[in-house]
Amino acid sequence: CATMEEGVLEGTHLIQVNEVFNCAAPAKHRFESGGAKGGSNRCLKMHCTDGRTDLLALEHRFVSGLASDVPAGVKLLVKDVPVRRGTLLMSSENVLVLGGCVPAMEEANRRKVAEWNKVVRGELGIKKEQCVNTIEKLQSLAASAALGLQRG
Repeated sequence: CATMEEGVLEGTHLIQVNEVFNCAAPAKHRFESGGAKGGSNRCLKMHCTDGRTDLLALEHRFVSGLASDVPAGVKLLVKDVPVRRGTLLMSSENVLVLGGCVPAMEEANRRKVAEWNKVVRGELGIKKEQCVNTIEKLQSLAASAALGLQRG
């Protein structure tokens, strides 16, 4: 898959979902499976790869088989997917969920989500006044957790 800003990713491609979350949900519910049945408030954002290129995908319309708790490494077969601003717009018309899992990646994502949940629940001592660097702290803590490193 070559990246593009606008148009259609033509042809059939196999991609792997590395991470998925419900970007329509409040921060503390983004990784929960509550919207798994395709509720009107669900919009899944996915970080994907074709093995060479990192891709960003958005569930533009409901895709059966996708949920915010699908395992890392799940494979998707996509065909003629519209692209807007560099993001694949997925729908049931252009995506088939094949399944699969990459256990090491799933474990790293589980640790990252656990750190995310600590941040959004305020367990890491981040105050509202410090909100500007919450994302930076989250990324650092999540990366450390995913790599199994201790906080210092």
